[in-house]
Amino acid sequence: MPEAAMFARFEQGSTGRWLLTGVLLLGEAVTADRLRKVPVAALENSWNLTVDGGDFRAEVEALPPLKREPGMPPEEFSDLVAQHYTTWARYVAHPADAMAAEHGIKVPTVHTWIREARLRGFLPPARRGKGRGL
Repeated sequence: MPEAAMFARFEQGSTGRWLLTGVLLLGEAVTADRLRKVPVAALENSWNLTVDGGDFRAEVEALPPLKREPGMPPEEFSDLVAQHYTTWARYVAHPADAMAAEHGIKVPTVHTWIREARLRGFLPPARRGKGRGL
């Protein structure tokens, strides 16, 4: 929003991810349409990657590749998916999308893997509504 000044406040949530907890928007008339244009997910992602960026990259690079090797037991692959998901969820609002982009995999495929990891008990059950990581 080039015609407005915006200040944001963040607090660290229980998962370690920084969450947007306040916005001060200064400009001409603040309308509902302008307020809807505040990129909340982008602000949170940017802040999380800025504050913990070095840690994030190191954590992701330390994980084994997200690839099912021939002969790999399904439980082992589900555990690997859960490790990746948990790491990404600390830093971005949509971990499945980020995992897919990082590894060149289709998003529906990653969602299927996450579902399997949940069914096998490697991830907690999903919460209804807007996603918030785990």
